[in-house]
Amino acid sequence: MSNEEEHTLIRDIFYSGKDTDEDVDPADANKECLDLYLPAGVHFERCNDTENGPLRPSSKNRANPDQKVPFVIFVHGGGWRRGDRQVWQHFLSCWDTNIFLAMVSWYYGWYSNVGECLANSGIACAVVSYPLVTINIAIILWEKMTSFLGGVCMSCVLSGIVMFLYGNPSISSVLWTGLLSYSVFIMVLMFVRTVSYRMNAGRRNLLWLIFGGVSFVIWAATDDYLYYISIFSTIYTQSILISKKIILPPVTHADQIKAVKSAIGWCNALCDKSDYFSDIILMGHSAGGHLVSLVSLEPQNHCQRVKGVISISGVYDLQKLATGLLKYVYLHPIFGTDPSFWLAYSPRHIAKCQADYKRPPYLLVNADQDMHLIKDAKDLSETFNEHNISHRLMYILNPSQRLETNAVKKITLNGDDHWKGDGGLQTFIMKCHSSQMHQIPIKLEKSQ
Repeated sequence: MSNEEEHTLIRDIFYSGKDTDEDVDPADANKECLDLYLPAGVHFERCNDTENGPLRPSSKNRANPDQKVPFVIFVHGGGWRRGDRQVWQHFLSCWDTNIFLAMVSWYYGWYSNVGECLANSGIACAVVSYPLVTINIAIILWEKMTSFLGGVCMSCVLSGIVMFLYGNPSISSVLWTGLLSYSVFIMVLMFVRTVSYRMNAGRRNLLWLIFGGVSFVIWAATDDYLYYISIFSTIYTQSILISKKIILPPVTHADQIKAVKSAIGWCNALCDKSDYFSDIILMGHSAGGHLVSLVSLEPQNHCQRVKGVISISGVYDLQKLATGLLKYVYLHPIFGTDPSFWLAYSPRHIAKCQADYKRPPYLLVNADQDMHLIKDAKDLSETFNEHNISHRLMYILNPSQRLETNAVKKITLNGDDHWKGDGGLQTFIMKCHSSQMHQIPIKLEKSQ
C-alpha cells in the first residue's frame, strides 16, 4: 500500500482467488490482479498482516459519511495479447522484453495514470489486468525480433557512447559489445524479476551458471572472445525468452471475458461490504473497451450496480479487422477464422440481437487519429440509435499534438480539457453516479 498527496494506492489485489492455488504460477496469478486507487477520504486496510490479505473499510472517520463515491473499473488495452495494469511490467516479463517500450510506458505511467487521474478527481478506480490470449509461433517470433532489434540498437548506442569516451572504437567492437551488454541485461532482468519470468530460484541460478561457465570457457579458449561470447549470449538469452513465451499456459478470449466478470464481481462485493460506494462505471481502452462493451451488452452478464460504460478507442465489430495486416496480427490469432465467431464477440452484433434488453448509458471516446476505430464507433452509435440505447460520441481533438493519437494519453495529459464540462468524462461519470443520465442528450461532442 502506498500513499500519494491526493489519493491512496493498494497494489496487486487478487480478484479471482488464484493466489490461493498452489498449482498456479505466480506470474499467471498476477495477470488476474487489480490496483485500487482510492480518493482522499476513502480508507481501506488489509484484514490481516499478510501482503495480499482481503480488504475491509478502515476504522478512520469519514468527513462526509453520507456521500457516496463513484467506482470505476478500468480494463487496459493491448490488442488482447499485450498489456498490464502497469504497462511497463508487461515489457519486462516473459510475455515480452522490450526495453524501449518499457521505458516509454514507465515514463508516462500507462495505465496507472488513469487510476491516478480518476482518484485525484474524487473517483475510486480499479485498474485491472487479465490473462493474455495465446498467440501462434509466427507472431511470437515477430514480437521477439522487433523487441530484440530495438533493445540491441539502444544497447549499441549506449555502448558506443561509453566506448567513444575512452578511445576510438571500431564499428564491430561497438556491435559485439552492444549485443553482449543487452544479453547480460536480460540475464539480470531474469535474476531480479524472477516471478515475471516464471522462474524459481534454482532454475534462475542454473541458467546463470551455464551462462557464466560457457562465457568463461570461450574467454579462456579463444583470442576473439568478444565475438564468440556475444554470439553465444544472444542465442542463449533469446532462446530462453522464446521458450518462455511458447510454454505459457493456453488462454482464450473467453478466459479474458471470465476474468473481467470476476473483477466486476470482486468490486461489486467490495461495494457491498462498505458504505463508500453505490454505483460502478465500466471503462476500457482499445481491447479493454471491447471487453467492457461486450460484458455490459450481454444480458446474462449484467451487474445491477453498473450505471455506465466508457469505451475509449474500442473495437465493436471484429469483421472490420478482416483486412490487411490486422487480419493476421489480431483477428486470426485471437478469434480464429470463423466469421460466425467474430460476430458472436462483436459488441455491435450483440446490441442488435438483444435489442429489448435495458442497457446502461455509454460514452464512446475516440482520438482524432484513431483510423478505422472512429467509423467503428459511429456504426455502433447508429445501432444504439436504432434500439434507443442512451449514449454519447466524443472525439478528442488536439491540433497542437498531432502525433498524440492515443485517447487515454490525451485525456490524462490534458485532464482539464477532456475531463470537465458538459462533454467531459468526469461529468459523464458523475451523471451516471447520480442517475441523471436523462439530462445528457444523445449527440456528438468534439472536445478541442
